[in-house]
Amino acid sequence: MKILLIIISLVPMLIYAQEKNNLTFNVEYNRHQFAMEQINSYLSDTNYFSTNVFDGAPANQVNRGNNFAMSISYQPNSIVDFGFYGSYQNSKLYRTPYFYEDLDPIWNPGQNIVTHEGDYEFSIESLCLGLTSTIFLNKILKFEQKNNNLLNRILLGVNFKGGIGFAETHEEYSYPTIPFMFSNGTYSAKSFHGQLGLRLGYIISKKSIFSAVGINIGYQFFKTPNIKNKIGQDIVESANYANVSANLDFSGLYGGLYLTIGK
Repeated sequence: MKILLIIISLVPMLIYAQEKNNLTFNVEYNRHQFAMEQINSYLSDTNYFSTNVFDGAPANQVNRGNNFAMSISYQPNSIVDFGFYGSYQNSKLYRTPYFYEDLDPIWNPGQNIVTHEGDYEFSIESLCLGLTSTIFLNKILKFEQKNNNLLNRILLGVNFKGGIGFAETHEEYSYPTIPFMFSNGTYSAKSFHGQLGLRLGYIISKKSIFSAVGINIGYQFFKTPNIKNKIGQDIVESANYANVSANLDFSGLYGGLYLTIGK
């Protein structure tokens, strides 16, 4: 008798599990705000970016970036799905450094100066991997039962992501007219990565291949420990200045677009 009751109680769940669209693939692009306070403090400090090298005090900073993500999820019932995600985000800034070469420093110092214009690039990036889940509010609110063709096709969900993020910076100086003047450095760290977002979508097709497009808005939490190079030096220590450490803080609001395909 108990077994029969258990089977009867599972029937609704089994029916939900047989619904279409229970395996979905999602791709998205988001524009993120970043809270790179320590990195931006470094980038705006003229002790490291001298006005003798750059044309004035550098002002551009790393405040936002691009995020590309994909996920694959299984929907065991109509209300929630579970899956795996991977995402990549990056941001870059460019500056123009100058190198002043004295062609005759011994006999005519300062009389024959050649100015070499260079390129400076500073980039941050991260790769994040983990688990994702979406709770479908449109199913809880029973939009599909409403007598409205538009509302029937609305997807509304709360999405959670949690995993590990691998982040790094890359810094490079180069002077095209002086090939031997080139320097670069890479610093990295890893930490927990999390996102909480709201998805609002529109179902394009409900046939054998399910598809929907929509918008994302949410908040990302991703703050690393102090970044180090391969031999354990801080970003400023390796530049022969005072040992000042810096972390990467990708935390902030985001918004973007997504496409979902399911079967």
